[in-house]
Amino acid sequence: MRIDKYNAKERVRKGQNAGQFISGARAFDLTSGAMLMSDILDPAFESDSLNIAVLKKALLTLNMSPVGAALIDNASKERWRVKFDDLQGMEYSIDTQDKTLSLDHEGLSGETLLTSEYFSNVVLIAMAKGLRDIWHEKRQGAFEQLFGPENMLTLERVRSADCDVIAILCAWELRSEGLSHVWRFMIGSDLGDIAMTFSSFLERNPSSHFNRGAMLVAFNQWFECQDRINTCDHMTLNYIDEILLEEGADGFGNKVPTHICVELLSALPDKTGYLQGMGKKILSEHKYAGLSDEMNQVHFYHIMRDMESTIVENVAFRDASLAAKIFPYTNEKAQRSQSELLD
Repeated sequence: MRIDKYNAKERVRKGQNAGQFISGARAFDLTSGAMLMSDILDPAFESDSLNIAVLKKALLTLNMSPVGAALIDNASKERWRVKFDDLQGMEYSIDTQDKTLSLDHEGLSGETLLTSEYFSNVVLIAMAKGLRDIWHEKRQGAFEQLFGPENMLTLERVRSADCDVIAILCAWELRSEGLSHVWRFMIGSDLGDIAMTFSSFLERNPSSHFNRGAMLVAFNQWFECQDRINTCDHMTLNYIDEILLEEGADGFGNKVPTHICVELLSALPDKTGYLQGMGKKILSEHKYAGLSDEMNQVHFYHIMRDMESTIVENVAFRDASLAAKIFPYTNEKAQRSQSELLD
């Protein structure tokens, strides 16, 4: 997930410390240092840090995948940095202001991350997902700038599903490069059902690797797991709550996404898109856009109620005039501030 100006979406869009790059130095610390990806990949660069060795190994491995290489190139050109942090179990976070991709170190040392095949693959797949999210950030930005909460839920699902599908594609491409252990890891992960659906479809339809049919099947499989959908919705709703707290209803746009908006979320570096022709269906069918979980339904209901309310001192009022009577000082202060700005 990403950190925009809010500390929301408890995966951290999301309040973890983004860390600071040390200007003029190549220092790296497990929880606070961040290095430019381009520096880590520089053949002339050397470091004794095991943590940097882990990141370099992941970047060099991912670079063997054509799609992975394009995602790395995209982030490097934008001067994104990468580091480890304590994300409390979350795979990754992206800080759009500091241009930093943070990966969860799982509470492990650099030596363990480097020598364990399992944890090396954990870092690799998290990096692939994070780089895809950076790709989206450059092209789509934050959905709330254009859309309201209801449409954000659908678009965030599509974006999350796409990041997982791209990670599976990278793993498959690495399998073709002889790194079968990455694919075995993916099959045993929580995305194993999607990976198996992807590979099974390719075995029956080899040409689908080129027309992106296997990616579409994998995307549809993502929506077959209600837990995945509910978790994504829960984090999106938390993110929306943070925006409401900071800016109120003015923090959201009022546009309606078109089918093209949805289909662009599947755009690949070769300028193809596996969701082409699927946009209208995704926006209209309950499978993609419906809200089934009762807890999330209640959460969404409260958000929409708050959208129609006037919030003063963290108290919601249906009637703005009543809010002004109960908190007259706050109202007068706001009016003075607005007058000063106009002057």
